[in-house]
Amino acid sequence: MGVSASTERFLHVPPSSIRWAVGLMYVGATLTALGIVIALSAWDDVDPPLQLDIDSGPSQSGFDPDAVLTVGVPVGVLYALVLLALWVWMAVANRRGRGWARTVATILGAIVVLLWVPDPSAWYRSCRAYPRSG
Repeated sequence: MGVSASTERFLHVPPSSIRWAVGLMYVGATLTALGIVIALSAWDDVDPPLQLDIDSGPSQSGFDPDAVLTVGVPVGVLYALVLLALWVWMAVANRRGRGWARTVATILGAIVVLLWVPDPSAWYRSCRAYPRSG
């Protein structure tokens, strides 16, 4: 017995929730790419903190703003390129119906959410310091 044309089409068309998720992954990739372009275009316009003389080298505290910019911007761009590749890879793999991609995308999404959530322990400490009545 063969598979009917409508059944075969159904097997190859992802549900709307997957199409939305894949679309949002491409939006994430686009925003990441835009961030890379903005970071690279603004690199020369970055003023060091507190208007320090960037050509003077390390200060007495050992802080060297020039080194921070020289190392920090390329490391940030490299990080963003890896993130961009992950967005695209997860979008393609999820669109193709790879089960492992759903798991990986879920784990990566949870990590991102946890990185953006403020530290709840600070809230709990403040509640102990200033108990509420009632």
